[in-house]
Amino acid sequence: MKQQYPFNAYDNYLSLRQGIGFWLVLIFIFRPYVVMILSVANKRDKLGLIKMVYTDHSLMGLGALGAIPAILLLYAWFKRKPDAAEHVKKIWRNGKWILLLSLLINVVTAIMPAVMGKATGLNVIGMLQIFISVLFIGYVFASQRLNDAFADFPEKTEDDKKK
Repeated sequence: MKQQYPFNAYDNYLSLRQGIGFWLVLIFIFRPYVVMILSVANKRDKLGLIKMVYTDHSLMGLGALGAIPAILLLYAWFKRKPDAAEHVKKIWRNGKWILLLSLLINVVTAIMPAVMGKATGLNVIGMLQIFISVLFIGYVFASQRLNDAFADFPEKTEDDKKK
C-alpha cells in the first residue's frame, strides 16, 4: 500500500492504524456493557439507567450479544503482530463485515420492543440508537482508511523469519 497517510498513522510494524472513527464505532457497539457497569455502580437505582436505555431487560442482553463480533475484532487488534496466528489475520481482514454485523444487531435490538409488542412504537432512545447505527454503517462502507487498515497486517521481516 502506498503511503497516503501521515507518518504517525502507522504503528511500530509500519501497518496502518485504525482511525478515531473505528474507536467511536467500537465504543458505540460496546455501550450495553457500559450501561451495565454504570448501573451496577449506581447504588440508589441499579436498574434506572437500564430502563432508560432499554425498554426491556432482554434487549440489553441482545445488545451485549451483538457486541461479541466486535469483541473478536478487538481481540484481533490486540494480537495484530507479524507472528499472529492465521485466525487472527482472518478476523482482521474481515473487520469491516464484523463491524457491520454488530451494527445491524444494534438496529435489530432497537426495533425489537415494537416488533415483540412490548412497546407501541420506538422511543426516542431507540430511534437515536438506530440513527447512530445507520450513520456508523455508512461510515464503515465509506471510509477508505478503515478499509486500508483492515487490508494491512504486519508482515514478518527477514530478521523475524531467521529467528
